[in-house]
Amino acid sequence: MILYFNPASPHCRVVRLLARYLEVELEELSLAQEQHAQLLRRSSPLGLAPCLLTDAGSLYDHGLICRFLDDRFGDGHFHRRLAGNWNMAKLATTLSGLMDSAVQLQHEKRREAPQSSELQRHLLSLQLGLGLIRESLNHFPKTTSIFSLRLLALLDYLDGYHPECRWREQQHGLVAWQAQQQDEFTQAVPAQ
Repeated sequence: MILYFNPASPHCRVVRLLARYLEVELEELSLAQEQHAQLLRRSSPLGLAPCLLTDAGSLYDHGLICRFLDDRFGDGHFHRRLAGNWNMAKLATTLSGLMDSAVQLQHEKRREAPQSSELQRHLLSLQLGLGLIRESLNHFPKTTSIFSLRLLALLDYLDGYHPECRWREQQHGLVAWQAQQQDEFTQAVPAQ
């Protein structure tokens, strides 16, 4: 299988972490290389990464790709807590929305004339959403799950691209959680 990915994208990072955790061999093609971006357009009408080319066709949403990989190679382990549990599904959706807000914040910052109201809107979404996630940590599965993969990718993205978010100062419970997960992932996921 071939995975088109953007190295900066938290959505792509979730897919890559899951694939490594499940020990799925993927040919990874970075969109940082222009020829890969052109090839992606042939496989995804949206032209967005991640995009996974499979024997069943192309999949081009990180949530869909994760469900596919989990179903095919993980026996549904990573998504099991979502089945019929709307509170857990809400948390998973919140994490995806927070990744979207973080990426949109980065796009807004890159604009020639960033809109202060948009910057503040995304920062507020991140602050409120991270607070909700912090309060819900005790509901997260104790083993590696889609929740932990999404949250880890989000927090690493915020560290790398949005220091102004200052989430570490405001969300101490998430700082401790991230440190614990990083240790677990150091053992479970081979170094890149």
